[in-house]
Amino acid sequence: MSGSASRMRSFAVLVFDFLGRRDDGGRAGRVCRVLTWVCVVVLAVLSLLPAEEMMRTGLDHHFEHFIAYVGSGGIAALGYGLRRGEVPIAAWLAVYSGVLEYLQHYSPGSTPTLADFAMSAFGALCGVLAIALLRRYARSSRRPAVAEKPASSNKRW
Repeated sequence: MSGSASRMRSFAVLVFDFLGRRDDGGRAGRVCRVLTWVCVVVLAVLSLLPAEEMMRTGLDHHFEHFIAYVGSGGIAALGYGLRRGEVPIAAWLAVYSGVLEYLQHYSPGSTPTLADFAMSAFGALCGVLAIALLRRYARSSRRPAVAEKPASSNKRW
């Protein structure tokens, strides 16, 4: 195994050991579930805030959408991934980003765009996928190595 793959696997094991080995993720899993709903509220507030009150980071606004949903998708996958599955989480966040984009019609100075929706949905997918891959690495590194069976001899019984 290469050095970077080994470091990635060690990182994945560290993250999921922190979250606990129970299916619900233990205490850290509960924290991630609460943070998921905090993200849902924050995404709504930031999406529907009137344009003149919006504070920007200085990054491209499409990248801001992507980053916000990568983080939200990752947190949601950590909190709910084992309970609900990653695909429904990514789909739910993509639909939610579409609803928020549509609701910008009613926010003064905001303009909904298909590009913003696409970046948000893609960010959610990337965040959920990153956690799913880390979870897979963590599981594969916890499995005991399979011992090779000794070569059978040509003895007949």
